[in-house]
Amino acid sequence: MEPAFRQRRLHLIALGLLIFLGGLVATAAIKFHTDKRVEVIGITQRIDAGHSIPVTVMRKAEILSPESAFVPWSERGNLGGQVATVTLLPGTLLTRAMTVSAVVEHLPGGALLGLDL
Repeated sequence: MEPAFRQRRLHLIALGLLIFLGGLVATAAIKFHTDKRVEVIGITQRIDAGHSIPVTVMRKAEILSPESAFVPWSERGNLGGQVATVTLLPGTLLTRAMTVSAVVEHLPGGALLGLDL
């Protein structure tokens, strides 16, 4: 008696091929999107609210979010005269809301006061 050969099912082969091709497409898409990195400003030392942000505490960080609120690395020179509105901890990525110009107009008789909540 001859051994019974398993008959390959065509639909299972097609399903396996589709899964394989889907994996290839997903891998290519991930690789394509990881190449779109943006350089932003990261903080290396603690800066208390109301203190100026020196260039020496800035480091370059890369993120995958091209449309973001983070301050680009190319604008680090424009931060002269800016002060922190919140306490910045090491590892923080700097956003525009975290800084304010040191010279801000306010109402006569009023004062600008930064609070650390």
